[in-house]
Amino acid sequence: RYPSPPKGRNGYTPSRPNEPWDRMAQTARLGLPPEGADKYQHCGSVNCDPITRYVEKIDEQGLKQDSPCMKCHPAMKF
Repeated sequence: RYPSPPKGRNGYTPSRPNEPWDRMAQTARLGLPPEGADKYQHCGSVNCDPITRYVEKIDEQGLKQDSPCMKCHPAMKF
């Protein structure tokens, strides 16, 4: 007899797993500070936007890609 597969967390449904990331990206597109930005100082990097706390990077294909700053975006503080 095989053991049953592990059960997920009660009440958790992964129907929209990227919703928090999508919300963060939309906030940045609007030029608004992220929730909790008042708790953390801006990192001071010239590549990091002091309001949105997003960093602009160029990917392998030469396209611009924005991502949350690992140093000062509140969602990246664990």
